[in-house]
Amino acid sequence: MEESLFTSLPEIERLIMVLEGEMRLEHTGHHSSYLKPFDQDSFSGNWTTNTLDIHNPSPDRFTCMTLALYCVDGALTVSIPTGELYQLTAGDMLLITTKQSTANLPVTITNTAANQAHIIRSDIYYR
Repeated sequence: MEESLFTSLPEIERLIMVLEGEMRLEHTGHHSSYLKPFDQDSFSGNWTTNTLDIHNPSPDRFTCMTLALYCVDGALTVSIPTGELYQLTAGDMLLITTKQSTANLPVTITNTAANQAHIIRSDIYYR
């Protein structure tokens, strides 16, 4: 079992779905949820959220990982450790492929729109 704290993403609404394994989410001062494959939970990026992986296959068995970011609406700036900066607007998708786990990839997402922005994040593991 591994516990971690979600990165704070003010002005971002999150929707998470488990594809494999199980996860427990604790949203401090709000609610908690227990997710099995294909269960979803939505929560504010402003909330303090901890996760406890109950049973998840090890990503170490994969050699490549891709982080997919899709901007549904609004405008976002994405910065990655190499110093590159990307501007995403509605309909844009950014794919970042790496040999390290995308869960540990320090990516900063900033809402640059006047209104709320919506983004879909997917971590894809493969060989």
